[in-house]
Amino acid sequence: MQRSPDVIFGWLYHSCVAAGLAAPRGVPLVWGIHHALSKLSEEKLLTRLLIKAGPYLKRKVSHYVYVSRTSAQHHFAVGYPRQNAEVIPNGFDIDRFCRDERLRAEVRTELGIREDQIVFGSAARFNSNKNQVGLVEALGGLSAPSAVLLMVGREVDANNAELKRVIAAHGLKDRVILLGERSDMTWLMNGMDVYVSASKWGESFPLVLGEAMATQVPCISTDLGDCRDIVGDTGQVVRPDDVSALREAMAAMCALTPEARAELGRKARRRVEENYNLDRIADRYLEVCREVARKRA
Repeated sequence: MQRSPDVIFGWLYHSCVAAGLAAPRGVPLVWGIHHALSKLSEEKLLTRLLIKAGPYLKRKVSHYVYVSRTSAQHHFAVGYPRQNAEVIPNGFDIDRFCRDERLRAEVRTELGIREDQIVFGSAARFNSNKNQVGLVEALGGLSAPSAVLLMVGREVDANNAELKRVIAAHGLKDRVILLGERSDMTWLMNGMDVYVSASKWGESFPLVLGEAMATQVPCISTDLGDCRDIVGDTGQVVRPDDVSALREAMAAMCALTPEARAELGRKARRRVEENYNLDRIADRYLEVCREVARKRA
């Protein structure tokens, strides 16, 4: 939660509830919601309670900003007001996330990946929802021996017994790279050929999709939140929790020539530039804050 003399802006449920209860009289509260509620029953108890408490704070909230249309519709359905609400998508720093062939060579050299190998990337904390196990299983049935999987995220490392088990079961020891939690995604993205978001539920607008697309990495995503709109015609969108569909999408990417995949990547970059440029998105948030401050004044 960030606070200025004019507007309190809350991002997370707990910070917004706290802000709604403690906001000084006369200071408007803008509530930014990044969550989707496709499986509310799967959320932690405290998160469920805070989500359900949200509508009771509507008199304290001047404006709601949802990061996706899906998130807005989910929250309207559980009682959040439709008035004073709008959708502003995530924005991306297109100068920070960009293609660099020099970095691509560095990543592959350091990780021992040959230039002829097709690298599928995944970046997420280890969680059943993020479906890293399903992604490994999809690779296991893929008839493309040159395909490798580069996995990044908290607990996505050599100490993860569940991942090690499924990797061994499919004979993928030499084709799955587990890097654990990293802070150099702008570097690692350049080493990928295709990014895969395999989540089963709960996604609204995954930041990592936009980051990959800005780096000219075409994406495969499960059909959650606004992912279909984000990816558009620059990648593939498949049913959630369907290993076969995921495998087919990966096979289709493998069947493309390197130049065809690169062209998809260039289209993905243009899509981010046109729709999710950080400067434009920041301007939209600034206008929201100015407007609610003006109305309160």
